[in-house]
Parts: sequence; C-alpha cells; structure tokens
Amino acid sequence: MPFALFLGFKINTARHLLIVLRIPDTRVLRSASLAVGLLVSVLLPGIVRFNSTLAITTELLALNLVYYLHCIGWTQVRHDLAHPGKALRLMMQPQYFPRP
Repeated sequence: MPFALFLGFKINTARHLLIVLRIPDTRVLRSASLAVGLLVSVLLPGIVRFNSTLAITTELLALNLVYYLHCIGWTQVRHDLAHPGKALRLMMQPQYFPRP
C-alpha cells in the first residue's frame, strides 16, 4: 500500500491507491476510508475532483494509523521506536500457535 500511495502522488492519479484499497481487509477502517474518499468526490463533483480522492483517503488512512497506534499504546510505540532492533527481532521470530 505505501508503494501505491507513492505512485498515486507521483503520477497524480488516484486509481493506484484505490486499486490496492479495494482488496477486502479485516480492518474495516481501511475500507471505510476508501468509501468516504469516493463518497466525497461523488457527492460534490463540481467542488472536489476525482484525483482529490487520493489526498482525502490519505488523510483518513493517517487518522486510522493514529487510532491503531493509540490502541497499541503510546508507551509501546515509543519503546519500539527507541529500540528498533528489538522490535524487528520480535516481529521476525516464528509465531507458535497452539493447535486445537
């Protein structure tokens, strides 16, 4: 998704980001960001152009990121930023899930 966002701003077309966001996701906020971004350009066609959907959706995705970081906890986020190696090792270790 970050690469699609980069392409969207670099080429000034919203379709690169929209194609990636159309993939169903378990996190509803990401799909809702796409819906709201498209809804604004549909409801206000004379005021908001279609390529403005890219900026609107990006802002909503940034708000989603802030929400998810808040759910994780800001102390944990600060700790992970202060010790990136430790956080990377934690992410790369194999996950063991008990079998039912």
